[in-house]
Amino acid sequence: MDDKRKILKQMKMGTTEFLVLVVLNERDRYGYEITRDVHDRSSGFFEFKQGFLYPALRRMEQEALISGYWTRSDTGGPNRKYYRLTVKGKLRLEAFVEAWEEFGGQLDLLLATVRAGHGRGEGSVPRTRARAR
Repeated sequence: MDDKRKILKQMKMGTTEFLVLVVLNERDRYGYEITRDVHDRSSGFFEFKQGFLYPALRRMEQEALISGYWTRSDTGGPNRKYYRLTVKGKLRLEAFVEAWEEFGGQLDLLLATVRAGHGRGEGSVPRTRARAR
């Protein structure tokens, strides 16, 4: 695994709760729908491996960040468990957004010095792509 992939893997750790709260902020969803929406909305950058999401959802339910409820299938398929944000979950999402904005802003300041060539070494680090906000 190259350095960039290792770094991205480390950076993605700890984002599960945030990603779930983001997609549930819009409307209630069932597990597979959460997985698909996170994948699609991030153009495949974030994806939950099989067997990873449901333990996180159970933990989030235990912490009262989300609540689950079962619904019958209209098509005769199996019942589905849907999840919704609780008030505590909405507050946690707000805290996540504030924290990520602060964290990202501080990283931007540090990256600006690297890109400008301040510090050791010759020249600046090339900018490969603009950071999405």
